[in-house]
Amino acid sequence: MKPSKLSKALLVIALSILWMAGNVSAQSGAAGPKYDLTKETTIKGVVEEVKDLPGAGEGIHLMVRTKDQQLITVHVAPGDVMKDFDLNYSKGDEIEVMGCRLEGDVPNEILAKEIIKGRDTITLRDKKGKPVWAGWRP
Repeated sequence: MKPSKLSKALLVIALSILWMAGNVSAQSGAAGPKYDLTKETTIKGVVEEVKDLPGAGEGIHLMVRTKDQQLITVHVAPGDVMKDFDLNYSKGDEIEVMGCRLEGDVPNEILAKEIIKGRDTITLRDKKGKPVWAGWRP
């Protein structure tokens, strides 16, 4: 039995819809705050606490005290990414963070793009703010 042109067309349409649905869910499935290039800022301070928060869009957060005594929450990366990068931050570390300020219920939050500790610099997001680990995992 020979497939008709109509069945071939329907197969192509069905595959296209499945492909588009997969792309949309992969993009919208990214939980967590979005990086806004227009709100970039840089802070310097001392790590007061390191938190590993569970849940989608969470992960390692640094509580950083600036010279003017502001306490800033820095969203760094998921915990497993930190292990892959072999990154460790501890209370008392002096760091500089470039990132974007987040708006919302909790004031003084920054989504980190780059962190400098001593002579070490880690880039967590590309020039557009996309996480460098995006697409690494299945």
